[in-house]
Amino acid sequence: MKLSLKVLKGPNFTNISKSLKKRMKRTKKDIGEDIADYIFRSIIKNVSRKDFTLEQLKQMGYPYSKRGTGTLPSSIAPYMVHSRSGEFRKTFTMNRQGTNQYQDQFNIKFVPKQKYHKDIFKGTEKMVSRDPIGGTLSEHQVQKKIKQAIRNKMKMNFG
Repeated sequence: MKLSLKVLKGPNFTNISKSLKKRMKRTKKDIGEDIADYIFRSIIKNVSRKDFTLEQLKQMGYPYSKRGTGTLPSSIAPYMVHSRSGEFRKTFTMNRQGTNQYQDQFNIKFVPKQKYHKDIFKGTEKMVSRDPIGGTLSEHQVQKKIKQAIRNKMKMNFG
């Protein structure tokens, strides 16, 4: 996430410039941590769904199958993944990877441990592909939360 602020230069603006730069740096750091954590929790929620059992998915006509005749209920988006053992959920991690003078860097990683973990993203000849990361980032609620966090931090740090 990039935030930028153009600061006027000149002798009358020196102290204001330093203060604004300091507050902008703090704002970027706070927003990054809050949002990274929210996005990570949203992804985990979307890859650990327990709405339906295997038997219920079968009764729905195998909605994740390419040959399936079923459709998912409106409460379930096509990129969501139903959890059985929790192994797929463990392939997602978040860590802070160093800091530069402007912001902390937060990485959300997907590290597949089994072949079927990749198959969920790519799909197979029998199963439709699902992208829980891209799907989660495009959710209206996630976008709204990101915008709201930026607004709140800007108000708090800049008055």
